[in-house]
Amino acid sequence: MAVRQSIIQAFKAEVQNAGAKLIAEDAVILTVTSDTAINALVRAGTPARVSLTSTAISSPMILASCSCTRAKKNILCKHIWAVLQKTDLKHPDFLDAKADISIKETAPAKESPQKAKEDEFKKLQAERLKARNKEKRLELKAQKKGLPPKSKNTRLSVSYPPEVHVALDYFKKNGFEIETPLNSAQIQEARRQLSRIFHPDKGGSHEEVLELNQHYDLLVSYSAR
Repeated sequence: MAVRQSIIQAFKAEVQNAGAKLIAEDAVILTVTSDTAINALVRAGTPARVSLTSTAISSPMILASCSCTRAKKNILCKHIWAVLQKTDLKHPDFLDAKADISIKETAPAKESPQKAKEDEFKKLQAERLKARNKEKRLELKAQKKGLPPKSKNTRLSVSYPPEVHVALDYFKKNGFEIETPLNSAQIQEARRQLSRIFHPDKGGSHEEVLELNQHYDLLVSYSAR
């Protein structure tokens, strides 16, 4: 066997036995073979993708990676052992100078722009819910003290053209229910917070920013009247 003793000793006996079983079941498929890289698919209960690489043919180190959960915990797994055995059978030259093996460190996955956008939106929604709950508590306290409730403006209190209601629905859909008569300060604050979500640098797009600004400009123009 071309696999050196120093590499064999890096794997626990039970891992070697489990890997040998995968070989016996013909579960290992080498998909890429070269002097410095071996890629393989292991058809286990949950298929695993394994990679064995080295920086050069003469390098003594094998850097291994596997998509299974054990390898993600920096544990040399049965899948990696099975691929080593298959490599020894089909492509032994790769192992000639190899004397050590370790799990290849992977960079932490970056949060996708869409996920960041969703998280920011949830945060803003939570802040607005907190503010509404606070307002309700104040109203209950006022009722207990016998104070008259504060009057609330509704959309029906002022007549606006259809395009304004479309803009109001846009802000409501995105977590900001603009009160009427329109208040420019409230509209500006809603736009400011949504800009943090829709800006291209935050995972949004140029089109989303344009749509936000169009609705903002329309509402501001009516708030000034």
